[in-house]
Amino acid sequence: QLTRAGLRALHEGLRPGETAVLFRNNHFSAVLRRGDALFALVTDVGLADRPAAWERLCSVGGGDVLVDERFFPLQRGAARHEPTVAEVEAEFARLKRVG
Repeated sequence: QLTRAGLRALHEGLRPGETAVLFRNNHFSAVLRRGDALFALVTDVGLADRPAAWERLCSVGGGDVLVDERFFPLQRGAARHEPTVAEVEAEFARLKRVG
């Protein structure tokens, strides 16, 4: 179970670009901090056809955003999003700022 105190501890304990291991819902997950956001690597068999999928950990109540390996939002069952050149350039610029 994810708690507000646990989310706060992860935010305070991880610097951008750092990873950790989280024990949640009775299994271990890899966690990554990107900028001010926390992401947990998703190990759902329904997403096995993707190189990677991440869940943004932004609340304890669930309903968090799923993103692909490039951290673009995705929807389950939807066609794979291929970003435009403008989206890729904007994401590259953002990542350079984040470090």
